[in-house]
Amino acid sequence: MVKTIRINNNVLNKGGVFYLLYFFFIPNHCQAQEITYDAVLKSPSYSQISIQGLDQSIVDQIIDGDLSDVQWSTFFRISVEGSTRPMLGTYSAGNRKINFKPRFLPDPEISYVITYSSKALNKLFPGYPINKDLSTTIRFNEIAGNENKVMSVFPQSDLLPANVLRFYINFSRSADFQNPFDHIHIENEKGERIKEPFVEMEEGLWSQDRKRLTILIHPGRIKRNVGPNMTMGPVFSEGESYRLVISDQW
Repeated sequence: MVKTIRINNNVLNKGGVFYLLYFFFIPNHCQAQEITYDAVLKSPSYSQISIQGLDQSIVDQIIDGDLSDVQWSTFFRISVEGSTRPMLGTYSAGNRKINFKPRFLPDPEISYVITYSSKALNKLFPGYPINKDLSTTIRFNEIAGNENKVMSVFPQSDLLPANVLRFYINFSRSADFQNPFDHIHIENEKGERIKEPFVEMEEGLWSQDRKRLTILIHPGRIKRNVGPNMTMGPVFSEGESYRLVISDQW
């Protein structure tokens, strides 16, 4: 199960429309940082712990700086709870995030602390904005949990207006960090995929516990006489039937 600790949850979780405006209009360096990790030891991605949402300019500086492990551990550290000694492993950076992969398999009986300090990063790279530091305590699981399942989709009516704007998909447990739009599409009654029906954001519009995904139908295709509507047409046409398809390979 992938876990996330976010900064500024009080801003990012006030609703899908606000989040959409925030995503498009706030500068990159103001976007929230978050810790992500997979706590299941038998998962292929168990070993990667990441800080995401960093400004790409600082990520580029980190890459160019060719930092030593000691320098890395001043601002990004994974250690046994109660100890300040950093875990041995490999650090990397790219695509607006920094990563750590442990050299040895973590012990499921031991708690580990993940910490990230923007103040320490600022000392290495003066000018980097000082944000709220991140810290969380985790334990790894030896056995993966049950398969995640779709519990419900709203609205549930068989008859919807052609200008329906959003759908909500509820899952049985917290979802991972794959791009949801790689696994969701809409088909018409002939089984043909509708082209580009969604407002696609790679991280998706999730509830805080990542159990509910909000899907927005592209408003430019709903509103008449605007670019997407005129060039591609509406997503839904009155009197026709459609299927919202969620891949079981997700």
